[in-house]
Amino acid sequence: MKKPRNQESKKPREMAQFLIFALLISASLILISGCDPANRDTFVQQFVVQGQMYAGHAPEIRLTHTVSPDEQYDPLRAGVSGANVELTADSQTFQLIERVSDPRGNGYYGLAPTDTHTVTPGVHYSLVAVIGSDTITAQTTAAGFMNFTQPASDSDTTVIVFGAEDFTMRWPLEPHLNRGYWAIIESLNPHHGDDSCWLAGNAAGPDKRIGQWNSYWSAPPLADSMNTPRILFQWDGLYRVRVFACDTALWFWSSTWVPAAAENCPITNVNGGIGVFTAGGVDTAYFYMAKNPNIHQ
Repeated sequence: MKKPRNQESKKPREMAQFLIFALLISASLILISGCDPANRDTFVQQFVVQGQMYAGHAPEIRLTHTVSPDEQYDPLRAGVSGANVELTADSQTFQLIERVSDPRGNGYYGLAPTDTHTVTPGVHYSLVAVIGSDTITAQTTAAGFMNFTQPASDSDTTVIVFGAEDFTMRWPLEPHLNRGYWAIIESLNPHHGDDSCWLAGNAAGPDKRIGQWNSYWSAPPLADSMNTPRILFQWDGLYRVRVFACDTALWFWSSTWVPAAAENCPITNVNGGIGVFTAGGVDTAYFYMAKNPNIHQ
């Protein structure tokens, strides 16, 4: 069954959602001083590539830096300005320029006003960023587009009953372009800490308000659909699901990144820094998780 919902249109909203994922990458990396145990007690600043580019959109990356654990992390000021950034798409090279006065903060680099390019599946991309005496390089081949065939639109929100129904997403199969698929499932219920929001009987204990608001799930390259696994849900209310068509870089990064881990060493294609440089498609859907009257708290 469907519950009408006045969602904003998909395309204008996509880039704002993509930024959330870029910040997720940054937040997971700011505490890393490298995977060398010799640096465990000494903070060593590193540069971070927030390099997720999206099929069908103009290329854009952000360069940030890590901060000491005793400093407050300000995402608006964590960007790195003044870098020399080159992006090569197959044989065409673009000099990316910083978007000065970007309201999202500093360190965003995109095409010059005179250049045009759309991130294209199957195209090989390489990145070179020079920051002072540091040089960062990375390369990848873009994965395919991601466009759900089910649900057909995210303008309505499907209502499903916990433990009785699944929310299913389907997409065209592209095994030659996509290394796999990665889903981020987010609870958008602002009252997730309330007893009344809990779905099942495992709400007991003083730590019930401590938990993962986001959940993650992967699917292999031959998959053309995904059901939302019931074990991921703790609260009722609105959920957002974003499924990414993974290039090799995002597939291995997402498979080895551990959310909220104090020491995190995901597999990365970035040399001379940390982060990930990736390109591929993404699509978004919403569903509302309703309580099951047959499952009691």
